[in-house]
Amino acid sequence: VANRAAPLVADPALHAELAHVRGVAAVRSGRPAEVVQVLVDAARDVAELDPERAVHLLMDASIAAWQGADAPTYLEIARLSATVVPPSSALARSLSGFAAMIDGDTATGIPCLVELAEWGREADEPGDVVWASFGALWLGDEAGFGSLIDRAAGLARARGELGVLSETLGM
Repeated sequence: VANRAAPLVADPALHAELAHVRGVAAVRSGRPAEVVQVLVDAARDVAELDPERAVHLLMDASIAAWQGADAPTYLEIARLSATVVPPSSALARSLSGFAAMIDGDTATGIPCLVELAEWGREADEPGDVVWASFGALWLGDEAGFGSLIDRAAGLARARGELGVLSETLGM
């Protein structure tokens, strides 16, 4: 349905929401490569209007690239995040942090991922807490990872966000 609706939508905010739905569906159905460019384009379109939404779309795109085993595209998306959206939040900086870690630049990457994991302890959105847990995981902090996943599961359960809940229960 989202694929059929996309060509009919002109509003960048609605287009971004459809891109997110398409992204989640593609990743969960095993076709992540199909939506990477859709998500990146939507992030660019909405960046000036809603930088936070753009960051989330780039996060979705990076997950799709990662799940599609496309490390070069993952790195490109992570680097793009610094130009599309000023890195003004732990989420935005985390994309650069993950890219730095992949590039072997731990001096840059570690502080970003530490900040992300700490931020996740207070984040309100279950999906954001799951993302923050990846920071702890990449740092080798098993206890921190488990704590953040448990927190994300609790938030998702309380809000009825079954998609995020199923992700957390699978980790």
